Amino acid sequence: MTNANNNDGNPPEQESSASFGSGNIKHFIANYELNDYTYDAFWAGREYEHLAEIHCISRLLQKYAPNQENKVIMDVGGAYGRLSPLYRDTFKHFVISDYSTIELRHAAKDLEKYKEKMNLVAMNVYKVPFQNDTFDTLMSVRLIHHIASPEIMMEEMYRILKPGGIFILEAAHKQHILGFFKALFQGKLSEFFANDPHRVAHNPSESQGIKEGQESIMFSFTADHIVEVAKSTGFSLKEVVACSFFRLPMVKKLFPTSLLLGLEKVAQALLSWTRITPSLLFVFEKPGILSASGASFAINDTLQCPHCSARMTYSQPDVLQCEKCKETFLVREDIFDLRDPKPEEVTF
Repeated sequence: MTNANNNDGNPPEQESSASFGSGNIKHFIANYELNDYTYDAFWAGREYEHLAEIHCISRLLQKYAPNQENKVIMDVGGAYGRLSPLYRDTFKHFVISDYSTIELRHAAKDLEKYKEKMNLVAMNVYKVPFQNDTFDTLMSVRLIHHIASPEIMMEEMYRILKPGGIFILEAAHKQHILGFFKALFQGKLSEFFANDPHRVAHNPSESQGIKEGQESIMFSFTADHIVEVAKSTGFSLKEVVACSFFRLPMVKKLFPTSLLLGLEKVAQALLSWTRITPSLLFVFEKPGILSASGASFAINDTLQCPHCSARMTYSQPDVLQCEKCKETFLVREDIFDLRDPKPEEVTF
């Protein structure tokens, strides 16, 4: 991969997971733990977008992941558990993962009543510390736009998902309607229609925790690119839903959220084929027949070393050690900190 400070607007050159040993991957993690930024601040004034996603994902979970009381789900990049109302009461067990322990501590506090069926895992999505075929269902919302190599993330999601399992993925959509008009006026239609990911320029007025001198890691993708990456990994596509049809500041000021949400539900049902929205949700399935989950989920039986994929055991009450490479990882405040690289090694 090239360095994250590459500022030419193009995504870094891709590399396979086999080359992670170089350590270069540390340059491509959006490490918000460097700053005093919390994700809940982002959602102030975005009730419509939040409820539009809630409606869409709720319908998709009910349609493609029935019998949730027997299933285990991981919310990948789940931050403080914003979407937890969709699964915390219905799934047998749930895992919220994120690179930021700041967000996970927020989740631990807000979701304390669910701690018997919940695990919180700090991890790098390029090096997921779970064994193959662990989860019945995966969901990832507003994460992949921070991923310079979606191929690697998709491979990891495929690996940890059980055969027959469902992966619901939200992605920032490059070819939305406003983007078209912007490209038209700027004479950049060829870039708009190109299937290549677009590196989004950082806007200081919407810093979202990025400080001066830091480089944002943000991309938008075409629907075709996301589907191509997923299918090359082995996933099959079940459905694509357009979301946030009315994500315009002026529209949100003029009309009440309740009205916009009602229109959103109709638009999602009738107009998703247009794919004109800034956000798309994909439903992917791993081929096979989903087996029954059986006994209660025990996270210690599903973990593996993110560095070398070997088994880990407790060397001390709150310390996990890899049996092969001897790397150690801490369990603090009920959070399994399995990040590789560790946050002190990450700059961006």
